[in-house]
Amino acid sequence: SVIMPAYNVEKYIGDAIRSVINQTYKDWELVVVVDPSKDRTLQVAKSFKDKRIRIIENKKRTNIPTSRNIGLKVSSGKFISFLDADDMFVPNKLELQVRFIKKERVDMVYADFFIINLKGKIIGKMKMDEFKKELLFRKFLIPTGSVMVKRKVFKRVGFFDERLELAEDVDLWMRIAEAGFRIKKMNFY
Repeated sequence: SVIMPAYNVEKYIGDAIRSVINQTYKDWELVVVVDPSKDRTLQVAKSFKDKRIRIIENKKRTNIPTSRNIGLKVSSGKFISFLDADDMFVPNKLELQVRFIKKERVDMVYADFFIINLKGKIIGKMKMDEFKKELLFRKFLIPTGSVMVKRKVFKRVGFFDERLELAEDVDLWMRIAEAGFRIKKMNFY
C-alpha cells in the first residue's frame, strides 16, 4: 500500500500518482487522502481511472499525520510506503524494497533518494547513513518517501502521532526502533 496525503498540490499530484502507476511492481494499492483544497487537487486525483487507486476526501482540513493515519487504517497491503503528493517514486522503488524486506528479513527499510527540481529533473542525490538507533536522536532524518514498513509494525507501535505538526515521522521511526524491529538501509545507487 502507498499512502499519499494531499492538500493544495494540483501542480504535482499527477506526477506523484503516475510514479506509482508506473512501478515495475504491479501489486500495489494507492490511498490518496485529500484535504479540502483551494485548487483542483481532488479533481486531478480523481482523474486517474485505475481500480488500485482509492481517493479519501477529508471533510475538514487535517494535518499530515492524521491524513497518513486515515490512509493506513483503510489500506490493506502487507507492506506500507508513503509518498507525499509533491514527490515521486523511482520506477522500481516498490519492487526493490519488497524484495529487500523479504531477503534481509527486516521490518522497515529506507533508502537513498534523488533531489528533483520543479520540472522533475534530478539535480542531486542524498546518500543516507546506515541505521543506528542513537542517530535518531541527533538530527538523523529518514525521509518518509524512502521508507517501506511491514503492516505488523503499526499494530505494535501505533500510527503517526497526530498531535505533532513536525517530526511525526522521526517520532514513529524512534518508536519502531525502540520496540526492537529490524530497520535497515538499502542502496538504490
